[in-house]
Amino acid sequence: MKSNLNKKIHDCLNKIGLKKNSTVLIHSGLNYLGTVPNLKINQLPEFYFNSLKSYLGKNSTFVFPGFFYDYSRKKKSFDLDLSPPSKSLGSLPSYIFKNKKFFRSKHPLTSLISFGKKARQICHQSNFNDFGFNSAWSKLVELVAQILFFGVPLRESNTFIHFIEFNFGVPHMYTKKFNVSVKKNKKIISRNIYAYLRYLNFDIDVNQNKLEKDLKKSKIFKSIKFHDGEISTIKLKDMLNFGLEKLSKNPYYFLNNKPKFKKNKAPLL
Repeated sequence: MKSNLNKKIHDCLNKIGLKKNSTVLIHSGLNYLGTVPNLKINQLPEFYFNSLKSYLGKNSTFVFPGFFYDYSRKKKSFDLDLSPPSKSLGSLPSYIFKNKKFFRSKHPLTSLISFGKKARQICHQSNFNDFGFNSAWSKLVELVAQILFFGVPLRESNTFIHFIEFNFGVPHMYTKKFNVSVKKNKKIISRNIYAYLRYLNFDIDVNQNKLEKDLKKSKIFKSIKFHDGEISTIKLKDMLNFGLEKLSKNPYYFLNNKPKFKKNKAPLL
């Protein structure tokens, strides 16, 4: 049964055009993919990861979200080696964090965990920018990486829109300084970082349903149903260009409605 399921997964990955021996950013929701016969829930991350690994090949590069939200929410220091990914990211990033030797990018709120052929280039050589020049995210675009939505739909997990918003310069976001340290092996490597955030109190409501729907009409986004979820992929560079074009026509394309900005309050009117 497990071998049959593994074959089905590989068939789906092939149909949507996921390239072997490539660089792949993986957003996952294993609960959408269903259980596996004779495996307990805590064994699912290993099974699904091994399935991805056997398909992509030994020269591939795996990238997972490793965001540490306690940095901003609880003012906790971020340690690249010791701070676990947020539980809201699902069980697969946690499995990678606990079981693989990885490189990790330095920005706590947009941190990426990576291993494989180009992992060092993506994460170790990154700086403390979230989406700016020489960030881990910009390196993924340069490497023509693909995003794989594994189970979880794009509308629920696509962090890459923040990179698109940053490059466009949308009016509902700004850069904030955090004076909380970043560490590696318990040694401080930075005493602050800058993060690209949405303004509060202006009814800014993100909704990616429209983006997902529009992408599915295009030829650059490939998706296939699998159990209760989907397996989908797109090149980051293609999504960047698509998103920038949409924002050029409507800077609030990723939002439900235009923000209710107030006079004499940032952003100033």
